[in-house]
Amino acid sequence: MAQHFSTLSFAMRMRSSVTAVLGLALALAGPAAVAFVSRYEADSVPPFVIHVLSLAGIILIVLVVFTLAWRIEGIALRRFGFARVAWSSIVIGLALALVFVTVFGPLAYWVVAQLKIGNFDDGLLKLAKLPTWYLVVTIVIVASAEELLSISPTPSKDCGR
Repeated sequence: MAQHFSTLSFAMRMRSSVTAVLGLALALAGPAAVAFVSRYEADSVPPFVIHVLSLAGIILIVLVVFTLAWRIEGIALRRFGFARVAWSSIVIGLALALVFVTVFGPLAYWVVAQLKIGNFDDGLLKLAKLPTWYLVVTIVIVASAEELLSISPTPSKDCGR
């Protein structure tokens, strides 16, 4: 009987490990795959449609990774950092966005130009064709997705179960 429980426990740990590796691979490689596929849009499809589908792909990746962690791994949602959200988080996020837009962006643009490794002009021309509201929604969703996919659950005595 003890052998049966040992085998069952090992099988559950293996299933959990495979799920964890699958979720990690999806979180790390999924956004890159969406970017790669979206670069090769068909000429007959409007760019806005490609962008919307790419955004939907990012949202789907987040939902799948969270579902794997929550339903299969048994990790409680509070362990993903949702219990610690405060108004200060929003203020800090806005301040960080301001730094990236006003300092990091221009600096990165200058470095790329100095190194002569291409430019941002082609991408900026494509972005200029998209509505501003859509760009704002895209930034909020993709930045949130990146943050959600990069957090690690907080340690807990009960392992979130």
